[in-house]
Amino acid sequence: MLRFISILFGLLFGGVFAGAGIFVSMQTSVPMFRNYQEAKEWPPVSARLLSVSGNNSSTKASYQYRYNGGTYQNDRVYIAGFNDNIGSYHSELQAKLNRMYRAGRPVNVYVNPQNPADSILDKSMRWGMFTLTVVFCSVFIIIGLLVMVSSLFAKPKRRQKVLPNLLRLRKEWKAGPESRESFVSFLEKRRSQLLLDGEEDPDPSAHSESGLKQDWQGRKGWERDAIRSDAQKGAIGIWLFALLWNGISYTVALMLLADWRQQEWGALVVLIFPLAGLLLLYHAVKRSLELRRFGVVVYEMDPYPGAIGGHVGGRLKIMNLRELSAKYTVLLECVYTYVSGSGKNRSRKERIEWAEKGQPKAAMTANGMSLDFVFTVPENLPEAETEQSGNYHFWRLTVKGELPGIDLNRSYNIPVFATGELCRSAYRDISRQVVEAKKRESEVSKAAIERGHFDETALARSMRIKREGRGLLLIFPMFRNKILTLIALVFGGGFGFATISIISGFSGSGLFSIFAYLFVIPFAIVAFLGTVIGIYMPLNNLRVRIENRQVTVLRRLFFIPIFYKKVEKGEVASLTTKRMGSTGQGVNKIEHFKIHAHLKDGATITVAESVDGADLAEQFAGYLKKAIRNC
Repeated sequence: MLRFISILFGLLFGGVFAGAGIFVSMQTSVPMFRNYQEAKEWPPVSARLLSVSGNNSSTKASYQYRYNGGTYQNDRVYIAGFNDNIGSYHSELQAKLNRMYRAGRPVNVYVNPQNPADSILDKSMRWGMFTLTVVFCSVFIIIGLLVMVSSLFAKPKRRQKVLPNLLRLRKEWKAGPESRESFVSFLEKRRSQLLLDGEEDPDPSAHSESGLKQDWQGRKGWERDAIRSDAQKGAIGIWLFALLWNGISYTVALMLLADWRQQEWGALVVLIFPLAGLLLLYHAVKRSLELRRFGVVVYEMDPYPGAIGGHVGGRLKIMNLRELSAKYTVLLECVYTYVSGSGKNRSRKERIEWAEKGQPKAAMTANGMSLDFVFTVPENLPEAETEQSGNYHFWRLTVKGELPGIDLNRSYNIPVFATGELCRSAYRDISRQVVEAKKRESEVSKAAIERGHFDETALARSMRIKREGRGLLLIFPMFRNKILTLIALVFGGGFGFATISIISGFSGSGLFSIFAYLFVIPFAIVAFLGTVIGIYMPLNNLRVRIENRQVTVLRRLFFIPIFYKKVEKGEVASLTTKRMGSTGQGVNKIEHFKIHAHLKDGATITVAESVDGADLAEQFAGYLKKAIRNC
């Protein structure tokens, strides 16, 4: 029954989308092309203009002419049956007709020989406008058809395994009296117990160690512990995409430029797409050269599979390479990938759940060299999913080498499950590198803050600190959040431009404009929020003064004060840090913190912000606490 309801809903939902696209196309692009084909063979006849009017989205004119002894009057101007504000077509046409009307000069109109009362003043085809309407309607039709087909052929979602993951089962087995028996026997008993409790077990073999192995080893590339990268597949993919992109972009560009008038400089923006195509071709060639130089780079996993709550490690073997002095890095990431957007804006995105990066140990081999490493993976991270479709988690290992000529760059989609297993050999410990590097960085920043050398820390990125006797002045200037500001302005400007273009392009075009207005609502919301944030973030500035037993906070938007607070130092009860957001992700993720002063009356004021990193925020909060106490 649920399957029937799902299919019915998909057919109805998809039918509405496809029907809307077909309906709008029948009102716009289809009659436009049909009128163009019909009017191509109509003969020209001299006519007298009776009136000319219009605006930036439509042109109106009436004219009178004689044909085969009869006198006729008509007001049909162009082949499109709807209004638009795209390009300078209407302004140019109105200027031309007004000149002829004021001068009393006749114009040529084109008459239907089969029906002389049917005529048209301008029978030229606006190919740019036609292409836009076709693409707009096609998006709705394609989305609708995809939804309908997907609802008919979508497979029922597989039930999740009943048993917990292997890591928890191993802990349960070791902690209980069952540890005297084998782990496989313990798994069989747990499965039997679940069946007695009334639970359905869709795949009993999946709960033995060999059964689990057969399950995930069924995925191509995971059959054995020697994992190959996706370099060849990626090279083929980028070549296909580059050729497809260039084929479409150059075809559309040539078609639009064929109808280009010298005054329409805005139409040249279409050249951006062929230029992007050249960049894609460059990356395709670069990927192919990398593949040719290094060939197959095999990753031998140890343990196999990689272990959540244990190790992910092993050795990479690179043939025909003997550059021990080069800089190599390995990056391990747990990635959640998902589909975002809809229609032509539909795209796949990634969110990094966990990541570590470090330098492996390089060693010479008989045929080249090897890189060995091991990561210690925390518990409670998502496992790699065998069926990687839709929204799913996967684990990716990336190795890079900075070499003369072509750099090494390979990625591996690897099996990682919650087994808690450890590696059998000694490898370069990447996780220890990360811990030691963070510890050294924390010690350096702590020592610099204690000496008052703030410019030696990441604090210098967002603020200036001035000593005034025993007092302290913290200045958080404008334009300190450059990355976040840029992101906000790009979103606000891009979505704002799309909003204005759609509204102005289809205003006054009847039913077609209603679809455009509905379509543009989310664009307008994102544009408004992005604009507000894009204005506030770069222009707000904060000054915090600690002196004469007082703490003074002044926040301004540009030079206009929007917040002011002065408190005695005895009113400050405590200082705490609060995460205010982050930029980047994975190993490049930087968390930004505020430092709040909590007053005895329950109020809270911000005394520092845009501090990068939890350790640095805690260290600076401790320094400010002493400064307030001693001011």
